[in-house]
Amino acid sequence: MKRAKDWARSTVEVVCQYTGEDEILKLAAKVLETSVEELIRASGIRRYITMDLLYRHGGIENREIGEVFGVDYSTVSQVTH
Repeated sequence: MKRAKDWARSTVEVVCQYTGEDEILKLAAKVLETSVEELIRASGIRRYITMDLLYRHGGIENREIGEVFGVDYSTVSQVTH
């Protein structure tokens, strides 16, 4: 499995061309060699990086990201800022 830092660096170059929530989640799952469902249930750096990608490159609000991951928007806010 790729280290999260390496994953973030290589993915940011590619993710700019993706704009939808589903597309970003699928890309993150592919790079991390897991399923979207596992990624959403995951904890730690992989989850935080995915939340940040959704916020920064998907233009998705913290509330919506929180709904996807089953957390409060304030949790997402801590990750994305």
